[in-house]
Amino acid sequence: RRLGAGAMVVLAALLVPLAVTAHWLRHSVADTNRYVATMAPLAPDRAFTDALAAQVTADLAASLPGAAAGSAQVVFVRTTVRSLVATTMASPAFVPVWNAANRAAQREAVAVLSGRTGGPLVVDLAGIVHPVLARADLPADLAQVLRSAATGVRLPVVLLTASQLGAARRAFSDLVDLQWWLTGAAAALFAAALALAPRRWWLLAGFGAATALSAALALVGLAVARGAVASRGAASSLGRAATGDVFSVLVWFLHADLVIALSMAAALAVVAGAFALRQGRRRRHHRFSVRPA
Repeated sequence: RRLGAGAMVVLAALLVPLAVTAHWLRHSVADTNRYVATMAPLAPDRAFTDALAAQVTADLAASLPGAAAGSAQVVFVRTTVRSLVATTMASPAFVPVWNAANRAAQREAVAVLSGRTGGPLVVDLAGIVHPVLARADLPADLAQVLRSAATGVRLPVVLLTASQLGAARRAFSDLVDLQWWLTGAAAALFAAALALAPRRWWLLAGFGAATALSAALALVGLAVARGAVASRGAASSLGRAATGDVFSVLVWFLHADLVIALSMAAALAVVAGAFALRQGRRRRHHRFSVRPA
């Protein structure tokens, strides 16, 4: 019975981080408002917005008609227009544009992460470029060419490439579908172990310690995953630092949930262990204080 209860406790503890991750996937990615709130902290990140501006203006320059391509106009776009876009992105005016772009991109993001489509995670930032071009003091001929080229054109920026999303894409649909099964299985295993265990305080302490360890391992896995995503981002349009920032922001709520799970599990282990030790001392004291008649 003791071995069976211990095995069930370990399995339940291993399922807890998976259940937490499934909950995060459903509520931070599949829910539109939460996804927008998740991505919102990237808007004030100047290094990130500078990388966005560089990519957007590069795409805009590439969309110029053949007569303008390769001319001084392209150089102007990549310098002056890029500076204007970067300055606008660094201002508070970019925040609502960024949130609106992510709200529009959320459905596609779910499709990408769930494996229904195989492309990268992108966000369309035409909404910030068009107002910049409308306000910019540009030479008349260039202004006309740029506004004509930008009209009706999407300017999608790749936040995470297909290779960076490979593992996440495979795990997303399974974990989201199994969220309640994982939670229910963890609860059922823990309840069964509690019913079988002869010393329940020790079981609670063991469950807390095992859950804290599995949550810590999940946090280490997140750190390793961030390093892998950032290294693969070296060849992406945004670069290594910016894609690392995207990953960190995307999993921020998951990181916080795992830290909370670890803290609660560690507290349970300490409190339950203290009660188990106290109960053990009382049992030994009672054994030695009772004398045969």
